[in-house]
Amino acid sequence: MASWTLGSVRGIPVRVHWSLLLVLPLFAYVMARQYFAGEDALTLRSIAWGSALAVTLFLSVLVHEFSHSFMALRLGSRVRSILLMPLGGVSQMESMPERPRDEFLVTVVGPLTNFLIAGPLLVLHFLQVVPDPGGLATYVRWAGWLNVGLGAFNLFLPAFPLDGGRLLRAALASRMGLRQATRTAAAIGRGLAFLLGVFGLLALNAGGIWLILIAFFIYLGAGAEESATTLRALLRGRTARDLMTAQPVALAPDDTLDDVQRTMLRTRHLSFPVLQDGKVVGCLGLEEMAAIDHDRLAATLVRDAMSPEIPRVAPDEAAEALVRRLQESGHGHAVVLDGDDVVGIVSRSDVQRLVQILDALGDGATRAS
Repeated sequence: MASWTLGSVRGIPVRVHWSLLLVLPLFAYVMARQYFAGEDALTLRSIAWGSALAVTLFLSVLVHEFSHSFMALRLGSRVRSILLMPLGGVSQMESMPERPRDEFLVTVVGPLTNFLIAGPLLVLHFLQVVPDPGGLATYVRWAGWLNVGLGAFNLFLPAFPLDGGRLLRAALASRMGLRQATRTAAAIGRGLAFLLGVFGLLALNAGGIWLILIAFFIYLGAGAEESATTLRALLRGRTARDLMTAQPVALAPDDTLDDVQRTMLRTRHLSFPVLQDGKVVGCLGLEEMAAIDHDRLAATLVRDAMSPEIPRVAPDEAAEALVRRLQESGHGHAVVLDGDDVVGIVSRSDVQRLVQILDALGDGATRAS
């Protein structure tokens, strides 16, 4: 996911997805046309106020996400980053609080922060104490209402990845457990996304495209949250040793990819550590093999195709932490080392296979393993 880091607050990096830079001018145009120009032609003044209101909207989203993150930090969770996207923001946490009460607190503080921002702005608006030199009063009014809308949309729509979906899960989790609560909340979210999409198609000429985009965002978010929760639940208490392929076949830097291809077909393994003088110098897997033209396999050495900078983990490293390292590094595999000795290798396919088995066999298999 291509994004840029703007800076960090309390150790939390703030990143902006590239697509936001494309959408922000569109938001500025729509707000300038709808709130500041009216029936008149657009002017530099109305465009400036529309741009200010669009930036304010995304700053409000950022403050919303900071409130989630700061509450999570207070309750002992670690926040990896905040990502701003065209349809909102995401606080990327290593894990959500386990207790439903804590998840409720982390979740509800976001919308409440937007309501707190909106309150003084709307008081100024209703008291009509703000002069309107070129649009200031209009800006104050709509900045207030946009924060009300942002808070209400997140709070009252019970669908992932919105706050309402997390609040619904927190309410259900005390009665049916986290995984079943997540599945139920995700199913409700997908249903709401379908309804929003239908309404968007029916109102296509009246701005329904926004409803369709939001429906798509919610549908994908529901599936992603369900998958992430299932993964965390199934890997909890497991280590790299449980995921790894033990005693993997090792390659030498001077082996050819033709040799590796034969080794893959013989062992049915998809990734291998590369050793030189008994030490790991890299890893080579199916992803690296696929990047080489087939007619060049015999002439290409392992050292020229391998990934030298790969995650190195200990056998007792938590499986959840290992999976995060694979995701963050962008590598498809990690080498498991006991001291300097290679004892295993973990690929994304290893993780997927274990999760599929555990999910199919159910909680009984998880307890018995």
